[in-house]
Amino acid sequence: MSTPPGEREVLRELPLFKGLADDELDLMVAIMDEVALPKGLVLFREGTLANSLYIVCSGAIEIFHQNADGTRAVVATLEQGSCLGEMGLVRSSTRALSASATVNASLWVLKRDKLETLSLKEPRLWGKVLLNIASILADRVEALDRQVARLSSREDGPAEGKRGFLWRLLGG
Repeated sequence: MSTPPGEREVLRELPLFKGLADDELDLMVAIMDEVALPKGLVLFREGTLANSLYIVCSGAIEIFHQNADGTRAVVATLEQGSCLGEMGLVRSSTRALSASATVNASLWVLKRDKLETLSLKEPRLWGKVLLNIASILADRVEALDRQVARLSSREDGPAEGKRGFLWRLLGG
């Protein structure tokens, strides 16, 4: 099965598929599912099993933490071309945050079991995709480092018994 040329160009722009040849993109599309997510529907909840990566094809997905009082603390809104849930592909864990559609959305879903099967059938392709996931995660860690540095510079640093945000974050 060949990926339509327009769809292939959209996929080629995504960091997840960086450096993949056309036949490799076709293989990736073949192991992914496409799902429709109506506005307001929750994609996943904080604390549930993480075993899939999602790519936003259209629409928008809100990433949030549900506060004890029922309100949402919105962390990000992701639109076309954004990935979410990468951690669920690289380790067994639970979701740290929740996600829901702010408008009708369409997503591609890559499940861990399908990626594991790919590792046996197409190890070179699997390696490329895994390196791309590592790069995506590294970019996110760098962004968080910059954000923590900005936030910690706004508060009093460690002086005369006072500790700033970064000190508290690191468990000091």
